[in-house]
Amino acid sequence: MFIEDLSIFYNASEFAVTCQKQANGAPAGAAFSALLSEADEEAMQGYVVGTVRELRYPTAAVTLQKGDLLTSQYNAAGATPGPVASWRVLREGYRVNDGAESVAYLTTTTTA
Repeated sequence: MFIEDLSIFYNASEFAVTCQKQANGAPAGAAFSALLSEADEEAMQGYVVGTVRELRYPTAAVTLQKGDLLTSQYNAAGATPGPVASWRVLREGYRVNDGAESVAYLTTTTTA
């Protein structure tokens, strides 16, 4: 069904963001579309709950490892492009949806 063509979910001209993996402050690899979101993560058997930022992306688009740096920008059709945000991957991407998609946890970074 949709698994063959995930582009309908990752359309950067609608609600996805355009991301670019970075190496030494320069783009490394092709740009890819992804979905940014926030989710609650539990620890200590539910006694601690915190909000984490998640990046959901097609698994075939990129391989993200802990410590990788990337940028994202919202570029909806007909709208002014949003600011470029910088991120560091906190947790290696894990596969969901039968492996077609992956989710990685992010934290914001500052650029000099």
